[in-house]
Amino acid sequence: MEKKVFSIKEAKQDLPKKPTLGEFCLTMLHQGTNSHILHLRTKSRSEHKVLQKFYRRVIEKADDIIEMWQGVNAPQIIEYPDTWIPPMENGLDDIVRFRDYLDKNRDVLGDNSGLQAQMDDMMELVNAVVYKESRFVEKK
Repeated sequence: MEKKVFSIKEAKQDLPKKPTLGEFCLTMLHQGTNSHILHLRTKSRSEHKVLQKFYRRVIEKADDIIEMWQGVNAPQIIEYPDTWIPPMENGLDDIVRFRDYLDKNRDVLGDNSGLQAQMDDMMELVNAVVYKESRFVEKK
């Protein structure tokens, strides 16, 4: 018998093994929401500021990647699932999970050099936040 999930805290924290293009793009978009939630939850001023900059920029970068994919692959439009993976309790852990997910699954975008360059920009943003979260955010 499968366990039913009644709250976000009980939800499984694992990301899908091999995502569809829609799942991959939705994960990028949801990272903005998840980081915004973590930004609002934190008691650390430095983490609050780091996450504030990140959640604004990650959505812009995701939008650029998605629009570029749809331009390269016109007239195809990405189909999105009705899923959401909630944020982890810790901002750094959540963003490291996101970075690892992007690194492992970025090939779903295809091999277009422009798209991969956009993904390099996304990875640069994520790695900078990992650095700031691990180096400058005070731990409570």
